[in-house]
Amino acid sequence: MPMGQVSYVGFKNLATSREYTLRVTQVDGTSNDFLFAVSNDAFLTHHVRYQDAAEICFLKLQRAVLASEPGLPATRQDVTEQDFEAYRLAHMGRTAGRRL
Repeated sequence: MPMGQVSYVGFKNLATSREYTLRVTQVDGTSNDFLFAVSNDAFLTHHVRYQDAAEICFLKLQRAVLASEPGLPATRQDVTEQDFEAYRLAHMGRTAGRRL
C-alpha cells in the first residue's frame, strides 16, 4: 500500500495507555484508520514525551507500511521501547548547536 495523505485524527486516554489515531487517505478517496497505543508508563517514566508521541506513531506507521507492501499493516499496534529508541537516535544532536 503506497502511503497516501496521512492525517492526525487525535488521541484517547484509556486506563493503561493513550491511543493515537492516524488516517491514511488514498488518491481514490478511500481511507484507513490506524491506532497506536503508547503505555501510560512510558510517559510517566520519561521514555517518551507527550509532544513527541504523535510523531513516533507516524514514523511507526511509515515503517509498517513499507514492511507490509503490498498489503495493509495491522490497524492497531503498540508503540514499543524499540520505537522510542529509534526516535531518540534519529533526533540526537538536533539541539546541540542551539543556544538559549
